[in-house]
Amino acid sequence: MPSGAYALGAGGALSITNGMQIIGTAGAASTTIDAHNASGIVSIAASAGTVSVSGLTFARGEASGGSAISDLGGTLILSEDNFTSDTTGGPGSGGSGAVNVSGAGSKALTVTASTFTGDAAGGEGTAVTSSGQGDGGGISFEATGTLTVTGSTFTGDTAGGNGGAGISSSQGGGGAIDVFGAVTVAIADSNFTGNTAGGNGGSGTSSASGEGGAVETFGDDTVAIADSTFTDNKAGGNGGSGEATAEGDGGAIEFIGKGAEDRLTITGSTFSGDQAGGSSGTGLSGGEGGGGAISTFGKGSVTLTNDTLEGNSVGGPIGATSGAGVAGGGLESDLAATLLNDTLDGNAVIGASGTGGNISTFSASVTLKNTIVAGGAAASGPNCAGTVTSAGHNIEETAPSQCGLSAALGDLIGVNPLLGALQFNGGPTQTQALLPGSPAIKAGDNNGCPPTDQRGVGRPQGPACDIGAYEVAPPGVSTGPAAAVSTSGVTLTGTVSANAADASVYFQIGTSTGYGLQTAIQHTGGVAPMPVSASAGGLSPNTTYHYRIVATSMDGTSVGADATFTTAAIALPIVAVARVATISALSETNAVFTVAASSTPLTGQAAAKRHRKGTVFSFRLDRPAAVKIAIQTTARGRRVRGSCKPDSRKLRHKPRCTRTVTLATLIRSGHAGLNRVAFTGRVGGKSLKPGRYRAVFTATDAAGTSAPQSLGFTIVKR
Repeated sequence: MPSGAYALGAGGALSITNGMQIIGTAGAASTTIDAHNASGIVSIAASAGTVSVSGLTFARGEASGGSAISDLGGTLILSEDNFTSDTTGGPGSGGSGAVNVSGAGSKALTVTASTFTGDAAGGEGTAVTSSGQGDGGGISFEATGTLTVTGSTFTGDTAGGNGGAGISSSQGGGGAIDVFGAVTVAIADSNFTGNTAGGNGGSGTSSASGEGGAVETFGDDTVAIADSTFTDNKAGGNGGSGEATAEGDGGAIEFIGKGAEDRLTITGSTFSGDQAGGSSGTGLSGGEGGGGAISTFGKGSVTLTNDTLEGNSVGGPIGATSGAGVAGGGLESDLAATLLNDTLDGNAVIGASGTGGNISTFSASVTLKNTIVAGGAAASGPNCAGTVTSAGHNIEETAPSQCGLSAALGDLIGVNPLLGALQFNGGPTQTQALLPGSPAIKAGDNNGCPPTDQRGVGRPQGPACDIGAYEVAPPGVSTGPAAAVSTSGVTLTGTVSANAADASVYFQIGTSTGYGLQTAIQHTGGVAPMPVSASAGGLSPNTTYHYRIVATSMDGTSVGADATFTTAAIALPIVAVARVATISALSETNAVFTVAASSTPLTGQAAAKRHRKGTVFSFRLDRPAAVKIAIQTTARGRRVRGSCKPDSRKLRHKPRCTRTVTLATLIRSGHAGLNRVAFTGRVGGKSLKPGRYRAVFTATDAAGTSAPQSLGFTIVKR
C-alpha cells in the first residue's frame, strides 16, 4: 500500500481468508486506514495462515472484539504499526482490544516497534447491568499460544471506564494488554504510560473496578517482562456512591496464575506513579486497591530482578490526605515472590487502613536479597506487611525491621540508602543512582548477584556488587591509536562506556606523562562503548607526544592507558638523485613444479641453466645490479600488541593472524638485459614442502634499491 489515507467503504471490515503480507511502503506515519467509527478494520478468518502487517496506521475502528484487527487465524505479525482511537463504541458498549486474538487452537501474536494510543475496550457505564465492561484496550489475547511484544509503546489505552448506575458497569482488565488462557507472554523494551483499567465508581454495585492498569494476565501463563517502563498507569479509581465501586488491583500489572508452574518474571524494569484504587467514595468499600505497581494472586511464583518501584500508590494518589487504601503500595503478592537486587522507594498506601507501603503479602511470603526497601508510607507497616524474609544483604530504612531483616545475614537496618532521583542514568529505563557515601555500595552478596545492573552495567564493579538495582560504575575508557599525524597536528581516538546518561570526555596530551594540555570537553552517554575522537594542533614537528583519554560521570573518573605518537619532520627540499636500477618483465617457466634433487645456491651469477624439475625465473635489468630473491610463505600466528607472533600454547587465547615468513634469500649479480635464475625448490639441502610460495625480487645498485616485485608458485608432491 502506498502512502495515503484510506477510508473503508460500505462493506465494512476487510476480510482476510488466506495467509498474506500487507506492507505500507511509506510507513505508518503516511499510510492510514480509517474506519471513521463505522466498523472494524480487518477481520482474519480461522482459515488464514500467517498474516503480517507492517507500516500501517489503523484509526477509529469500532467493533466489540478487535476494533482494528480481529484475528481468528493462527499467526499474526505486526511490525512498525500504529493503532489509534480504536474503540468498542460509546457509553455502555463493551468488548475487547484494538487487536483481538481468539478462537480454537494454538495462536501466536508478535508485535514489534508498534504504538497503541487512545484505544479503548469498553467505556462509560450506564444503568444497564455489565455495561461498558472491557478487556485489553490495546491487545486482547483470549486463546492458547504465545504473545510477544518488543519495542512498543502503549499510551492512554483503556479497558472499562467510569461506572454507571447498573451493576458491574465499566469494569476493566488490562488497560493496554489483557491475556486470558494458557499463554507464554514475553514483553521487552516497551513503554506503558497513562493506561487505565476501570475508572471512578458510580452509583451501581461493583462499578468501575479495574485489574491491571497496563497488563492483566489470567490463566496458565508464563509471563516474562524485561527492560520496560510502566508510568502513571491506573487500575480502578475514586469510589462512588455504590457498593465496592472503583476497586483496583495492580496499577501496572496484575498476574493471576492457575497452576503451580505459572510464573511472572520481571527484570530491568521501572514502575513509577502507578496507582491501584483511589480515594474513598460515599458508598461502601469504594476506591480500595492492592498493588500500586504489581499485584499477584492465585497460584505460581514471582521473581523480580534489577527492578525499580518508585512512587507508586494504593488508594488516593501520593500526597492526598485521605484514601481508601488496603495493601501493597509497590507490590501486593499472594504468591511466593523473590526480589533480587531491586529498589523499592517511596511507595505508599493512602488511607487509615492501609498496610505495607512498599510490600504486602498474604498467604505466601516474599524473600529479599540485595534489595533496598525505603521511604514507604502506610498506616501499618510503612515498608513491609505480612510474611517477608531475608536471604541476606538488604537495606531497610526503618528500625526495627518490618521486612524480616537481620544483621546476622548482612542486612543493614535503619540506615538511609542515599538514593538519587528517578531519572535516566544510562540504559533503557530510568533508575535511582546510589549517591556518594551510600551504604549500598559494595555491600551486596556476589553469590547470586545478577551479571549486570538494571542499566546493563556489569556487576560487580569492585569486590562485591552493590545493593539495589543500580551498580556504581565510573566510565569505562580505552585509549585508541593516533591518526592523521602531521608536522603540527593529530587526531586522537578512543572508546568510552559512559555507564551513565552523561559523561564528560577529553584527551590529555603533552611531551611527557605529565601531559599539561587537554582537548575540548565533549559528552557521551549510555552503557555501550562509543567511539570518540578529538583533534589537537600547534604541535612541534619531529616530536614524541604522550596522550590518554579521560572520562568523568556522576560515579567517578576513569583514565585510559598512556600512548604515544611522533609528529612528522619538516620535509627537506627535493634534490635530484640518480635513478635506481629497475626490474621488469618477470616470468617463470613453471608456476607449478616438483622439487629437484639438487639445491639452489644462495649466491652466484644470474644464468640460463635449466632443470627438468623446478622452475626458471626470468627478468630484465636496465643496468647491472645485485638482485635479491626472497622465497616466502605464510603461516598462522597470534596477534600481540599489534604484531603477529608465531603460534604457541602460551598465546593460544590471543586473536589469530597470518604472518609472512622468509625461508631463504637468493642473491645474484645481474647484468643489463635478460637474466635467468634457476630454482630447484631445494635450498641448503632442504626441499620446500608442497604448498604455495612467492618469490620477491629487488635490485640494488649505487643509487639505492628498487621497489619489490613478486611471482607466485606452487610446489606439488612428486
